[in-house]
Amino acid sequence: MSRKTDPIFRGNKQADPENPLVDQFDDQVDTLQQTIGALKQVSNALGEELERHNTLLDQMQNSFQKSEDLVNRLLSGVDEIFKKTGLSPTTLTFLFVLGVILFLWLYWKIFA
Repeated sequence: MSRKTDPIFRGNKQADPENPLVDQFDDQVDTLQQTIGALKQVSNALGEELERHNTLLDQMQNSFQKSEDLVNRLLSGVDEIFKKTGLSPTTLTFLFVLGVILFLWLYWKIFA
């Protein structure tokens, strides 16, 4: 409710033609109140959006942690294979690549 129409503030008086500055001040106060209300709505919406983003970030962090744990388990398994075979990682990588090339060559010979 604006100050012009507020019966407690202005009573039942009409605009004062003798003092137009009061009316201008009242108009500016009303505009300021509306602007503050709009800013409050925007800040509340931003707060809600930040909460949603924080929730998503927490979920992503949990997913990344699970992925990191899986990769660490896989790497420890690879380390065990290296230790059991007694071969160096370079040798095992070479054998793997050689096996893939051999498979692709056979596939090409059979189906091409």
